[in-house]
Amino acid sequence: MCTWSQGQDWKVGEKVGEGNSACVYQAISSEYPGVVLKQGRGSELDREAEVLARLRHPNIARAYARLTDASHDGEEGMHYLAVEWLWPNLACVTKSRR
Repeated sequence: MCTWSQGQDWKVGEKVGEGNSACVYQAISSEYPGVVLKQGRGSELDREAEVLARLRHPNIARAYARLTDASHDGEEGMHYLAVEWLWPNLACVTKSRR
């Protein structure tokens, strides 16, 4: 369970992906359905959130929130970017192109 510094109601679910600089987890949020949390370094997630805020396209995930897990005593918390989960949509597109 995470204690978010911003006070939002988010729960981190199972890992759904991993890349060179971040891991992606399913998220449970009462405010945003169909969201994943991308865990990474704070400065990189800040830049990504800024770029996503300027882009509008059905195939580009929307950024919803920047979060910090404040439950790590005496440490800088883990950083997350809450983004729209496009996987179900992309899976359908990939299937239809085969």
